[in-house]
Amino acid sequence: VRIHNMGASTVQLLSRYWHISSGLGSVQEVTGKGVIGQQPRIKPGGAFDYTSSCALVTRSGCMRGHYVMRSEAGAEFQVPIDEFALIAPGGLH
Repeated sequence: VRIHNMGASTVQLLSRYWHISSGLGSVQEVTGKGVIGQQPRIKPGGAFDYTSSCALVTRSGCMRGHYVMRSEAGAEFQVPIDEFALIAPGGLH
């Protein structure tokens, strides 16, 4: 995952929310501080990269969610993450 800061000021990623759906329609919601144990600060034009995973009971599914960020001025805001597919290797055969 790569998070780009396309704004004019430094921001900090405070928390995340994920809505994860399996191929059978079961749903898991995940919330927590930061990502992979970090709450990175991202400068204007900068990016933060991380690798993560989730448990899924089927070989495919989808997820969507948002990050909660804080600006240098202290304002908190949400950054929506559109739904994307989760497909395990060989998952759609």
